[in-house]
Amino acid sequence: MSTHPNAMLLGVLVPDELARKTHRAILAEAGIDSNGQLKIGSRDYSITVMESDFDDHWQITAPEGSVVLHTYLTYGYGETVAWSEVEALKNELEAWLQVACETHKCSQSIHITANYW
Repeated sequence: MSTHPNAMLLGVLVPDELARKTHRAILAEAGIDSNGQLKIGSRDYSITVMESDFDDHWQITAPEGSVVLHTYLTYGYGETVAWSEVEALKNELEAWLQVACETHKCSQSIHITANYW
């Protein structure tokens, strides 16, 4: 298995109520199951409930009990992404997070991170 870096865009929801309840509600609204991907704007996002502050599978860090959505900006060595594309993706994600937080009573933040596969 080779190892390569990936840049990722993360949306982090910190619910006022239970994370799993919020997670299930988001999945139900989107009409997907827990293995599905959530379509936000032009991208598909994986959605994860953080059982601790680090998820080994996705190699992401976020507060325990938060709901994290992520998509890849790059996949492997040498790939690039235009800043204008990152800004557009951030704007799509931010708009979705704002509506989600109004509906599910939570706070939100957006991050760029990286992992290795």
